[in-house]
Amino acid sequence: SSHAMRLNAYGRHIEVVKESGEWVVYMLGEGKKRRTSDISIPSELGEREVVSFLEDILHEAATPENSKIEVIG
Repeated sequence: SSHAMRLNAYGRHIEVVKESGEWVVYMLGEGKKRRTSDISIPSELGEREVVSFLEDILHEAATPENSKIEVIG
């Protein structure tokens, strides 16, 4: 089974998908979806842990308007 989460990560829309046992991150925008290799998520993390992990590694992108990571779908 594949797990997919759409997130608003400090104003950037991303999709995190479990594919063949590995987490894969896609950047979303303007109707396009492209895989990104600059975010690597340990495969052993569960869905809830993924959000915390992303908060830890992406927190420098936070602004007062975009201060958290939200699951949007």
